[in-house]
Amino acid sequence: MNGEVNCIDFMTVIKYAVVAIVASVIGYFVRKIFAEATIRSAEEEAARIIQDGEREAESLKREALVEAREEIHKSRSEMEREARERRNELQQFERRLTQKEEALDRRGDAMERREETLQRKFREVEQREIEIDELLQLSLIHI
Repeated sequence: MNGEVNCIDFMTVIKYAVVAIVASVIGYFVRKIFAEATIRSAEEEAARIIQDGEREAESLKREALVEAREEIHKSRSEMEREARERRNELQQFERRLTQKEEALDRRGDAMERREETLQRKFREVEQREIEIDELLQLSLIHI
């Protein structure tokens, strides 16, 4: 029996050793599979993060472009409004200037008419003086 016990103990030890080796090999492969899955998952997560970052960067770029276009449009509208205001101011100034020129032209025309009237009256007075002088000379001759 002793021989049998040793044999059984030896067989049991071998069985346990084989089980331990098989368990170690299975554990190694299971660990390897989990490690590869973890790496694959990490790589997929990294790819997703990169893709999300690229999408966000593209979105930010589009937003910046939209904001820049809006700012350009706003600036252009403001410049156009200022240009219209300046044009309106210039047109009002031109109208006032034209009105002043017309008023000066009317004054000038009125002064020319007055001058012509005064010259005509002056000629009439001179003519009357001549007539009066002639009449005085005639009356002196007749006296």
